[in-house]
Amino acid sequence: MNANYIPGSIAARAVNAHPWLSAVYPEIEDTDLLISRPYPSQVDDEPSGYVEGRATWNLTSDGTVNYQITLAYEGPDGTVEDETTVEITPGPLAWLDLARPVAELMDRLHTDAHTNVFA
Repeated sequence: MNANYIPGSIAARAVNAHPWLSAVYPEIEDTDLLISRPYPSQVDDEPSGYVEGRATWNLTSDGTVNYQITLAYEGPDGTVEDETTVEITPGPLAWLDLARPVAELMDRLHTDAHTNVFA
Protein backbone atom coordinates (compact mmCIF):
# COMPACT_ATOMS: atom_id res chain seq x y z
CA MET A 1 0.00 0.00 0.00
CA ASN A 2 1.28 3.43 -0.95
CA ALA A 3 2.02 5.53 2.18
CA ASN A 4 0.15 8.48 0.65
CA TYR A 5 -3.06 6.41 0.65
CA ILE A 6 -2.90 5.36 4.32
CA PRO A 7 -5.89 6.94 6.12
CA GLY A 8 -3.76 8.35 8.96
CA SER A 9 -1.33 9.98 6.54
CA ILE A 10 -4.22 11.54 4.63
CA ALA A 11 -5.65 12.93 7.89
CA ALA A 12 -2.31 14.27 9.12
CA ARG A 13 -1.52 15.95 5.81
CA ALA A 14 -4.98 17.55 5.68
CA VAL A 15 -4.69 18.87 9.25
CA ASN A 16 -1.14 20.13 8.74
CA ALA A 17 -2.26 22.04 5.65
CA HIS A 18 -4.07 24.50 7.94
CA PRO A 19 -1.63 27.07 9.36
CA TRP A 20 -3.31 27.03 12.80
CA LEU A 21 -3.34 23.25 13.24
CA SER A 22 -0.72 20.57 13.73
CA ALA A 23 -0.76 16.78 13.86
CA VAL A 24 1.92 14.12 14.10
CA TYR A 25 1.72 11.38 11.49
CA PRO A 26 0.27 8.28 13.17
CA GLU A 27 1.43 4.69 12.88
CA ILE A 28 -0.06 2.67 10.02
CA GLU A 29 -2.44 0.71 12.23
CA ASP A 30 -3.68 3.73 14.24
CA THR A 31 -7.27 4.88 13.84
CA ASP A 32 -7.03 8.29 15.45
CA LEU A 33 -4.92 11.42 15.40
CA LEU A 34 -4.50 14.19 17.98
CA ILE A 35 -4.73 17.76 16.71
CA SER A 36 -3.13 20.77 18.39
CA ARG A 37 -1.72 24.19 17.61
CA PRO A 38 1.65 24.33 15.87
CA TYR A 39 4.50 24.73 18.34
CA PRO A 40 6.45 26.81 18.02
CA SER A 41 4.06 28.77 15.90
CA GLN A 42 5.54 29.99 12.66
CA VAL A 43 2.54 31.94 11.40
CA ASP A 44 1.79 35.62 11.78
CA ASP A 45 -1.99 35.33 11.73
CA GLU A 46 -2.26 32.63 14.38
CA PRO A 47 -5.44 32.43 16.45
CA SER A 48 -5.44 33.97 19.90
CA GLY A 49 -7.12 30.98 21.53
CA TYR A 50 -6.26 27.42 22.44
CA VAL A 51 -7.03 24.74 19.85
CA GLU A 52 -7.23 20.99 20.28
CA GLY A 53 -9.00 18.14 18.61
CA ARG A 54 -9.02 14.64 17.28
CA ALA A 55 -9.50 12.93 13.95
CA THR A 56 -10.78 9.36 13.82
CA TRP A 57 -11.44 7.15 10.83
CA ASN A 58 -12.64 3.76 9.75
CA LEU A 59 -12.46 1.90 6.47
CA THR A 60 -15.69 0.89 4.78
CA SER A 61 -16.27 -2.30 2.82
CA ASP A 62 -16.13 -0.40 -0.48
CA GLY A 63 -12.67 1.05 0.23
CA THR A 64 -13.69 4.57 1.22
CA VAL A 65 -12.67 6.06 4.55
CA ASN A 66 -15.07 7.77 6.95
CA TYR A 67 -13.32 10.56 8.86
CA GLN A 68 -14.71 12.34 11.90
CA ILE A 69 -12.89 15.54 12.83
CA THR A 70 -13.63 17.18 16.19
CA LEU A 71 -12.10 20.53 17.12
CA ALA A 72 -12.40 22.73 20.21
CA TYR A 73 -11.33 26.38 20.15
CA GLU A 74 -11.01 28.64 23.17
CA GLY A 75 -11.53 32.29 22.30
CA PRO A 76 -12.50 35.48 24.13
CA ASP A 77 -16.19 34.50 24.07
CA GLY A 78 -15.61 31.04 25.53
CA THR A 79 -14.83 27.61 24.19
CA VAL A 80 -16.67 26.30 21.16
CA GLU A 81 -16.55 22.76 19.85
CA ASP A 82 -17.89 21.17 16.70
CA GLU A 83 -17.25 18.25 14.41
CA THR A 84 -17.54 17.27 10.80
CA THR A 85 -17.80 13.89 9.13
CA VAL A 86 -16.38 13.31 5.66
CA GLU A 87 -16.19 10.26 3.41
CA ILE A 88 -13.04 10.17 1.27
CA THR A 89 -11.81 7.78 -1.39
CA PRO A 90 -8.08 7.25 -0.77
CA GLY A 91 -5.86 8.48 -3.58
CA PRO A 92 -2.94 10.81 -4.29
CA LEU A 93 -4.95 14.00 -3.64
CA ALA A 94 -7.36 12.66 -1.00
CA TRP A 95 -5.82 14.92 1.62
CA LEU A 96 -7.13 17.94 -0.32
CA ASP A 97 -10.66 16.53 -0.12
CA LEU A 98 -10.25 16.37 3.67
CA ALA A 99 -8.33 19.65 4.08
CA ARG A 100 -11.27 21.74 2.89
CA PRO A 101 -13.77 20.54 5.57
CA VAL A 102 -11.04 20.84 8.23
CA ALA A 103 -10.42 24.47 7.22
CA GLU A 104 -14.16 25.23 7.10
CA LEU A 105 -14.61 23.76 10.59
CA MET A 106 -11.68 25.74 12.02
CA ASP A 107 -12.87 28.97 10.41
CA ARG A 108 -16.40 28.45 11.75
CA LEU A 109 -15.10 27.82 15.28
CA HIS A 110 -12.82 30.86 15.11
CA THR A 111 -15.76 33.04 14.13
CA ASP A 112 -18.02 31.57 16.83
CA ALA A 113 -15.36 32.04 19.54
CA HIS A 114 -15.00 35.72 18.59
CA THR A 115 -18.67 36.65 18.21
CA ASN A 116 -18.46 39.79 20.34
CA VAL A 117 -15.03 40.76 18.97
CA PHE A 118 -16.23 40.71 15.35
CA ALA A 119 -19.59 42.35 16.13
